[in-house]
Amino acid sequence: MKRISIVGSPGSGKSTLAGELGRLLGIPFYHMDHVAHTPDGKPRSKAEAEALIRAIVAEERWVIEGHHYEDEDPRLTEADTIVFLNLPRYLCLWRYARRTVKYYGRSSPGNYITEKLDKDLLRGAKFVFRFPTATMPKIMRQIRAFEADKSICVLRSPSEVERFKSRLKAPAPPHEISFTG
Repeated sequence: MKRISIVGSPGSGKSTLAGELGRLLGIPFYHMDHVAHTPDGKPRSKAEAEALIRAIVAEERWVIEGHHYEDEDPRLTEADTIVFLNLPRYLCLWRYARRTVKYYGRSSPGNYITEKLDKDLLRGAKFVFRFPTATMPKIMRQIRAFEADKSICVLRSPSEVERFKSRLKAPAPPHEISFTG
């Protein structure tokens, strides 16, 4: 495992797992919210975000997480391992709401956007609720296209995530990468 892409619903634990795998394996880890937004929370242009993604996947080793994947997305095509956090909808909704309340008025780890109780929270909760039927099928089609040449791990519960992590060893200290420009 040198190039790991983590996918899943908001609230599934993608950012947490990316950081843990980065630390356990001594691999740089990247949060897609840092790629998609500037440190002041403003969206980057699509071209700028795509250039950052290309720069990341050109590296020898990386962990990256996110839930928006396009066809032929280099985060999938260049990965040697794809981890899909397919956790229960109610758990993802709970974690999504808990994160918003916990970090209300500031950014949560792995995110440049201030957590607020507003229409974006409701829009996000709706996305999480619909994820199993609206987004997951597309991600599963994309992942299945790589079954022959990549390691695919579908984790369906927090205990499966813990078992997955327990099989890994820690060779080096972590380093998180943020884009500040």
